[in-house]
Amino acid sequence: MSREQDNKVIVARWFEGFWGNPWNPEIIDELAAPDMLLQYSLHAPRHGRQDVRNFMEGFRAAFPDLNFWGAADLIAEGDYVVGRWEGGGTHTGPAFSDFLIGSLPAASGRKMRFTGTTVLRVENGKIAEEVGLDDGLLRTRLPNGAQVGTVERFEGQEAAVVLISMATSSGRDRFRQIEFLYSRNRLNVATGWARCAAVIVASPRLLETSSATVEQMRLVNALCWAKKFADGHC
Repeated sequence: MSREQDNKVIVARWFEGFWGNPWNPEIIDELAAPDMLLQYSLHAPRHGRQDVRNFMEGFRAAFPDLNFWGAADLIAEGDYVVGRWEGGGTHTGPAFSDFLIGSLPAASGRKMRFTGTTVLRVENGKIAEEVGLDDGLLRTRLPNGAQVGTVERFEGQEAAVVLISMATSSGRDRFRQIEFLYSRNRLNVATGWARCAAVIVASPRLLETSSATVEQMRLVNALCWAKKFADGHC
């Protein structure tokens, strides 16, 4: 197998053993690098095997049914592997103070649901870095009843207001092809669900993405047109 395929196998095993239910504590010594970095928006960064182990043991003590699973095929390039996932759990255990946004009292009954994308770096067959881009912090800032997910998840549904995030800072930082990130079909579908207003959240740098083909230029230009349209109606 190629290096990329080998890395995807390693990451798939890590996802299942570390984030699945039941989890396998031994996977940390087997696949985590000694100085591994684990970082997600709702938690302080964790460094090293023992710190990572303490994090997961505390998380699962508070959320005994904690479970995450892959939501799409893994993508690999060089030392990096990218995976989409979803999952969550119910807080029925002891008080939990690991969330940066605040603590939960014992057995609060709080149900947590997350979706996100994780970028992992594999070095010498070990997970050296795991940095997640998740919607956990966003969910805490939205009103009750607001739903968060991918375009595909809400197909055929409508809402008074739809917020659409491009979910990357620039064309250079993207982890998917231009054809996916700037898909006019997905953008049209998402904005079409809004009964009153559709808000596209995007970095200005996405309007400056370099294109290799005429079709890619058309895709990037569609986002430029959306900004021009919004500027003229605000």
